[in-house]
Amino acid sequence: MLNYILRLLGFKREEKKKSELLKTLREQERVLRREVRRDVRRKKIEKKKVKKKERKTGKKRAKKSAEKKTRKDMIVEYLKKRKKPASIEEIAKKVGATEKTARRYLYYLKNEGKVEKKGKGWVAK
Repeated sequence: MLNYILRLLGFKREEKKKSELLKTLREQERVLRREVRRDVRRKKIEKKKVKKKERKTGKKRAKKSAEKKTRKDMIVEYLKKRKKPASIEEIAKKVGATEKTARRYLYYLKNEGKVEKKGKGWVAK
C-alpha cells in the first residue's frame, strides 16, 4: 500500500542490494581519490612555478646571502687573519671549495680590489 501511494506521488522506493551499494560506494571513492590526486598535482605544479619565479627574481637568494657568510667573505677573512700569502690550494681547503671555485672567487675579489696576488700566493689588502 505504501509503495502504491509513493508511486502516485512520483516517488520510487529504491531497494538496492548490498553489492550494488558497495559498487556505488567504491565508485564514489575512486572519484574522490582522483580529485585528491589532481589537487595534489596542481599544488606541486604551483610550487614549482613559484620556485622558478623566485629563481628568476633572486628574492630568496638575496635573503639567504644576507643571513650567512658568502665564500668571498670567508676568503677575505682568511687572508686578513693570515699574514703570509696563501696558495689557491690552501684557500680552497679552508673555505671548503674546489680549487677552480677558489680561483674564480679570488679573481672576482681582485677585480673588486679586496685581494692581490703576491708572488705565488694571495693576500688581503
